[in-house]
Amino acid sequence: MRLPLLETRAPELETCAFCPKLSRAYCPVSAADGRETTTPWGKMSAAYLLSKGAVEAAAAQAAPAWACTGCFSCREACDLRNDVAGTLLDARADLMRNELAPAEAVGAVEAHAQKTKQADDGLARAIDRARKRGADVADAGAEGEVRVLVGCLACRHAVGAGEDDPAADALVAVARLSGKRVAPVSGCCGAPLRMAGDRHGFVREARALVGRVRFAERLVAVDAGSDNPLRVLLDEVGVELPESLEVLHLSELAAREVDRIPPLDAAARASLVGDG
Repeated sequence: MRLPLLETRAPELETCAFCPKLSRAYCPVSAADGRETTTPWGKMSAAYLLSKGAVEAAAAQAAPAWACTGCFSCREACDLRNDVAGTLLDARADLMRNELAPAEAVGAVEAHAQKTKQADDGLARAIDRARKRGADVADAGAEGEVRVLVGCLACRHAVGAGEDDPAADALVAVARLSGKRVAPVSGCCGAPLRMAGDRHGFVREARALVGRVRFAERLVAVDAGSDNPLRVLLDEVGVELPESLEVLHLSELAAREVDRIPPLDAAARASLVGDG
């Protein structure tokens, strides 16, 4: 079995495998799971042994690579800032190609196209709701100076949402903070594919995303699940956003345009602090 991506990750794997588990207390997965196997050391050691052919290539040995959320807590705790998350993502890609991925990861890849369609359907409804609230929002996929990447989860929620529609809320917020017409980005950034282990699928989706925003001046990501691919995951696979494109998280846009945020009325303030 060949693991070409892991062959390039030898320094990261060796750093963790020969470390006395200094970051073990910082991993939320191992804290919840309670097993040594899912500590940063355990996950990286399992991948290291597979890369060296020191253990049998089996699903049980491959599974720890998927026990990482990509939160970077272990990296922050590591004096060497070792890239555990990126290494494990490459491990997943190698293991997926060798048909050693967990069934749940395979299922996520197989369901991706359908979930993307659901997200696009939800985005269309969110656009309609945002317009009814007075926001200047273009159709999904339209060109625009300010593009908005709402996030698939929020968009899928919008399919059946009533008044509680975070996707519409996001479009209204970006439009009002920008003071300009905003154009939502359709489709998916591909992050679910990368997290599941389909690196090639992620590269395909990432390149398509770059094509959809290449003429914009600003791209606003609404949630962390959309922001992380733009700032981290694309670079890991060699996909580059246009240098002229400014990427902001919604919170960064709000901080920059804080004067555009209207003050809370008395009822809203009371709801935050309670009746007393």
